[in-house]
Amino acid sequence: MASSRFSCYAAVCGLVLLAPVLVLFVQATDFKSFQQCSGARYNNLPAKLYLKGCEGKERCPLYRGDNASMEIKFVSPSDTANVYRYMYGVFGGRSGRGQGTRVPYGREANVCSATRSASDGEICSRGEGLKQGVEYIQDGTFKVMSYFPKVSVDVEIELYSKPSKSVKVPLGCVRVPVQIMDRP
Repeated sequence: MASSRFSCYAAVCGLVLLAPVLVLFVQATDFKSFQQCSGARYNNLPAKLYLKGCEGKERCPLYRGDNASMEIKFVSPSDTANVYRYMYGVFGGRSGRGQGTRVPYGREANVCSATRSASDGEICSRGEGLKQGVEYIQDGTFKVMSYFPKVSVDVEIELYSKPSKSVKVPLGCVRVPVQIMDRP
């Protein structure tokens, strides 16, 4: 009886100790390196993206009328007091070649309050902004409008700081191939 109680206790302890490792492993594999955004300003500013529903797919499905959830992981290249996000559809050209026409989508969004340190969870707006060399995760959603055409397109998601109203300093950018479609 004592032996079976001990083995059950050991199994439970093993699961308790292993669970955080499994959670970290799952979280680490959720982010995918897509393509680098077009333009020299994004050189050496890699970013990774987790787009819900895109797991294991080469071209991510976006369903008309739905909200798409995403997380962008990036390392801040400099200290900054703020973080903004802007999105573009890239039409024409070949995916990942930096060719095509960038069409703005939506409005600029101040996403500092939705940007947290990957290591300690410190939110940008609660501290002194972002610190150089620290990895951050920006959480967000965007609406896939019901009137969007059913097309394959690349989407560039750009993160930047604004030290002044007219100056944008790139923090990271990711270009993801998507397919806009109706929900099956």
